[in-house]
Amino acid sequence: MTLAATGQVQFTSSGGWPNFSGVELWQQTAVRAGTATALPAKAAALRAGEAALAYPNPSPDGRFSVRLPADFGGDVRYRLVSALGATLATGTLSAGMAPRLDFSRVMPATGLYYLLLETQQHTAQLKLLRN
Repeated sequence: MTLAATGQVQFTSSGGWPNFSGVELWQQTAVRAGTATALPAKAAALRAGEAALAYPNPSPDGRFSVRLPADFGGDVRYRLVSALGATLATGTLSAGMAPRLDFSRVMPATGLYYLLLETQQHTAQLKLLRN
């Protein structure tokens, strides 16, 4: 995959007939290495404009703490989605704290899941791993 121009993505292939079935394109904001596992359970909110963060990630049991950016004021709706797109859990988080989410019952298997966060003005998509 290459960026053909700002706002455009171009997929190319070589060595046979390509099959781009089921392609997902996600934009990820970089997070400094090592920050996701070293944070205290009651970590403060991130500065405005920083990416939301879930930790520990990967999780051995499906339990995560979430740090929300300061500009995610008020209630934050969340939706946990399987890698196949099925909604597994929904709820609301309060901004300004480090909420704990217990997905152990709805994340029974090792794998990749997505946590979608939404306020009136902001959205975030986090990849969650259960190992």
